Parts: sequence; structure tokens; C-alpha cells
Amino acid sequence: MTIPADTSLSIENATKAFRPWISAELLKIQFRWLVAESKSQHLKKSEILRRVLTAWVNHHPEERLTKPQLFNIMRAATGEFIEQRGGLAPKTC
Repeated sequence: MTIPADTSLSIENATKAFRPWISAELLKIQFRWLVAESKSQHLKKSEILRRVLTAWVNHHPEERLTKPQLFNIMRAATGEFIEQRGGLAPKTC
């Protein structure tokens, strides 16, 4: 996916751009959480990341999603999402 560096990304485009790099760019503990959460929620990892990013955008409306910031934002968003839900233990439905 080719996205100019100065373009604001939609949540969908940001998730698509990040998807190939999930395991390399998330912290190891965040990736383990993502895999566990995916299994416990019976959702694809990309859907969980979309929810993570949506929650982050809702809490940080002043921030722009741009390609250069995407990896840092996804790590921050995932960490914030995990923390808001009580840590690293997967939640069940």
C-alpha cells in the first residue's frame, strides 16, 4: 500500500498499512496480548487492531495519523488499550 508521508490516514487505511508489520513493530508483550485477545474474542488480529486504533483516535483527536507516525502510534495505542482494560490478561466475552 503506497501512502504519501504527509497524508492523514483513515483508521481503515492505517490498519491496512500496519498489518504486514504487526509482529515486527509491536512490542513482544503487546504482540502476545494481541494473539491471546484474538483467540479469546474469536476475532482476527486486524479487527482488534482496528478497535485499538479507533479507541486511540477517540482519546487523541488532536493527533493526525500519518505514515511516518503510524508504527509509534500503534505501539502507543496498543499499550494504552491494554492498560485501560486492566493489563495483559485476555478478556473473555
